[in-house]
Amino acid sequence: MRADGYLLKPVSEEEIREEISFVNEVVDKPKNKLEVKCFGHFDVCWNGMPVVFNRKKVRNLLMLS
Repeated sequence: MRADGYLLKPVSEEEIREEISFVNEVVDKPKNKLEVKCFGHFDVCWNGMPVVFNRKKVRNLLMLS
């Protein structure tokens, strides 16, 4: 495993930039993100992909909850 942000002295500017870049990549990746939009149209997305409801009743029940 990699310990983030752990640097030993003496530290170069490049090493600091690499660590910051690595942390930014990890933080920017969504993990199991559920989005529900209720204004305008009712939309549900899981990790950026729209959820397809096989039955209209299921979608309507989710909208009311």
